[in-house]
Amino acid sequence: MPSKPFTFSAIGGTGFDTKPGRKAMEGVPTGWYGVGYDAVHHVGKRATPLSRVLSEDQELRQLPRRQLITSVRDLNRNFAIAAWMIRSHLNYVSTFSFRSKTGDTGLDREIQEFFRWYSLPSNCDPSGRHSLPRLVRMWEEQRTVCGDVLINRLADGRIQTIEGDRVQSMGTPFADLKIEDPRWVINGVWVNTNGRAIGYMVHKRPPWWTGLLFDRMVPARFADLFGYFTRYDQVRGISPVSSAVNTLRDTYEGFDYALVKAKISQFFAMLITRQRSEQLGEVEEREGEAEPDADHGKSKYDIDMGRGGVLLDMDPGDEAKVIESEQPSTQFQEFTSMMIMVSLKSLDLPYSFFDESHTNYAGSRMAGVQYWASAAIKQLDVRMLLDKLTKWRLGLAVADGDITLPKGVGFRDLRWSWDHSGVPLYDPLKEISASIAAINAGLSSHEREAKKLGVDVYELIDEIDRVRKYAAAKGVVLSTALPATANDDPNKSTTITEDQNVTEDAQRDALAMDILREANRAFEGSTR
Repeated sequence: MPSKPFTFSAIGGTGFDTKPGRKAMEGVPTGWYGVGYDAVHHVGKRATPLSRVLSEDQELRQLPRRQLITSVRDLNRNFAIAAWMIRSHLNYVSTFSFRSKTGDTGLDREIQEFFRWYSLPSNCDPSGRHSLPRLVRMWEEQRTVCGDVLINRLADGRIQTIEGDRVQSMGTPFADLKIEDPRWVINGVWVNTNGRAIGYMVHKRPPWWTGLLFDRMVPARFADLFGYFTRYDQVRGISPVSSAVNTLRDTYEGFDYALVKAKISQFFAMLITRQRSEQLGEVEEREGEAEPDADHGKSKYDIDMGRGGVLLDMDPGDEAKVIESEQPSTQFQEFTSMMIMVSLKSLDLPYSFFDESHTNYAGSRMAGVQYWASAAIKQLDVRMLLDKLTKWRLGLAVADGDITLPKGVGFRDLRWSWDHSGVPLYDPLKEISASIAAINAGLSSHEREAKKLGVDVYELIDEIDRVRKYAAAKGVVLSTALPATANDDPNKSTTITEDQNVTEDAQRDALAMDILREANRAFEGSTR
């Protein structure tokens, strides 16, 4: 006999019933059973999160999104620590250099020269204000502060930057754009049933008004929405700093309150306690001064804190104390440091970046390694965007005749790379020694170690070759000895000059001949 269908009920429960009771099997509403996770049990000790499960775009709709953007922008504009956080993040994520790698020296030189020309503000930016490296930094800053930024590829080969808050649904003429169902326009992005973008509703800022006016719809095939995404079905990016906005705001206000409190405490300099009344004590009178008995505003002790050192000849039983406010207090400073530390984690920045004295070399090195791993995925996003823009712009350059491909070389044969500028060395001697040891042990290569420093090893070799040829022409001998790092070679080899190699070989041969002569003498003596 088939059982009755099980009816789910939300009465008194927060999860699915894995072991329904008899009443539940009969369809009678009842509470949930078998919930094994303490995280879903709420007993009033903490705030209960909303039980709804929504997409990130529903969690942060149009107006709240604008409010969040305004909050992060205000912190970046006015709070030095927040601005430093974002700048430090940009230093590690948004600095790249272009290198052509077709293998054809002449073609590589031509492509490099073209990108140097294209990187000028007048050639890549429609406004003519920003170079390509600065645009890349601004794109990363916009997606860090606002969540995303729209990058529009124009027909003339330039790149239009559209700030994220200018993409919105409000004020969009859906009928004129022939959008039958406006519900598929999510926070200014028109998507299909698969969630793929069809177009972006771009608005403009009139110089005479603080609001936005609809400008046009930009087809998605010509633009890229560059942002931070944490969920698969997320359409608009959300700033990673959003989790630290309240903490940064509280810290910012706490600084102001602590400063006000410290200023107020400076008004109170000294406290004088008298053992007896003024009538029983002697009053000090000076020429031209009012008597304290006649003038109640006159203090018995005449003290001027602005005249340098103060010497008080106190009556017996009287006492003078300097008021010390101890502001800001040690507890406030420690708590503020913790708040700053928590805020830095929104961008994965270690606290040792903010306070260099926070830890020793080993701690700073480990923190740097961990941060570099977290920055790698963010760098990958920037590199993928640059690769896409490079493919588009080189295609236009080849089509327009700005770049001439050699015979037998097609556009698909072009190769390039966007290399990060690298990370400054904490301890150059130790880290270079470690790189040499890794290369000699077969665990790394010259190319990989050079990339860590933002250096192209092939360009470096060409530079060294040019320097050596020039030095030889001038009769200058360049030494390449590295005695400090030679011991890191696991094969116990040394990095020395050719002349030193010849000298050591001769010394070894002479030593071997001496040993052989001694052995012959010993052998002849034993046979006599």
